[in-house]
Amino acid sequence: MASAAMHGQRKTGERMKLNAALLAIYLLLLAALGAAGYNFYHRQQQRALDEARTQLGAIADLKVAQIVEWRKERIADGRVMQASSAMLSAVQQLLDGAPSGRGRAAVVDWLSALKSFYGYANAMLIDSRREVLLSLVSGARLEAPWTAVVREAMRSSQVSLTDLHPESGSGAIYAALIVPVVVSGRNPPIGAFVLWIDPNTFLYPHIQSWP
Repeated sequence: MASAAMHGQRKTGERMKLNAALLAIYLLLLAALGAAGYNFYHRQQQRALDEARTQLGAIADLKVAQIVEWRKERIADGRVMQASSAMLSAVQQLLDGAPSGRGRAAVVDWLSALKSFYGYANAMLIDSRREVLLSLVSGARLEAPWTAVVREAMRSSQVSLTDLHPESGSGAIYAALIVPVVVSGRNPPIGAFVLWIDPNTFLYPHIQSWP
């Protein structure tokens, strides 16, 4: 009887050791599977982040290229205006203070066409003292933020595109294309065109759109 009891105890001990060993193996396998799953998830997450960074970088490059191209187009608009000999005589008369009614109307019509065709918010003509002689939007003024850049553009005789500036009254934000009026044999420019650009018409939609 004693021998049978001891044999039973030994069998029970061996079974417990086997169960413990199986449990340890199971736990090791479970830990290995967990580590493998975590590593796989981490690699997939890193891959997704790398792809997202690449896509965002490509989109940023595209946006920059679009804005640079838009800026080149606006500068080209101004240079075309500078080279428009057909309107120079009427513009010069306005700036010299001896305009004809027909000449003023022709300049207004020309600026109105440019404003409509290119989508400018306003177009004005200023003299060498930066006084507004003509504006398509009634009551428009050349405020302090613009005077320095207009003065620099007229000093260099180069077409310039300004940064964005808010208007003091309305708070509306605009950029401006400044086109000095250059007359052969006269230096500095006798005046300038100032074309107001609303960023909501191109710049902001392009920045916000998602390809």
